Amino acid sequence: GTRPGRRNSCSPSSASAAASNMAAAGTAVRQRIADIFRKSKSLPMRPRPDCFVTINCSLNNTHVCFATPGGRVITKSSAGAVGFRGPERSSAEGALAAAQAAAARAREKGFSVVEVRLRGATSGQSSAIGSIAAAGFRIASFEDLTGFPTNGCRPRKTRRL
Repeated sequence: GTRPGRRNSCSPSSASAAASNMAAAGTAVRQRIADIFRKSKSLPMRPRPDCFVTINCSLNNTHVCFATPGGRVITKSSAGAVGFRGPERSSAEGALAAAQAAAARAREKGFSVVEVRLRGATSGQSSAIGSIAAAGFRIASFEDLTGFPTNGCRPRKTRRL
């Protein structure tokens, strides 16, 4: 096009040649963009989670909680709520039963893709994750939130004999 205050020095034949050059350049740019997208599409897309599953494994009990990304609790369960008593609550069977109960209720409400957040280190973690996967949930990702001391408490003074 022309700018105000300037003369148009292009003849009709040179204008068509310039337009064809611009079209060729535009095609090359579009081709490069298509190549970039083609390369990125080869990577698997991570599914967006419908809800988060927090599995809190302590030495006394195992809690399983399904919550929306906004933080609202959908359903929750624990080994004690399922019926286990005493040391059975911290066992792998208790974690399995708690995860099955919570997963069944969340499945009824229509959730299918979850992101798992783990806290604590006991034998119930792997069995709880396995029962969530067996209930038909697609696990988008895992996150381990187990706390560990960066420097810890101050040690006792050394004993002098």
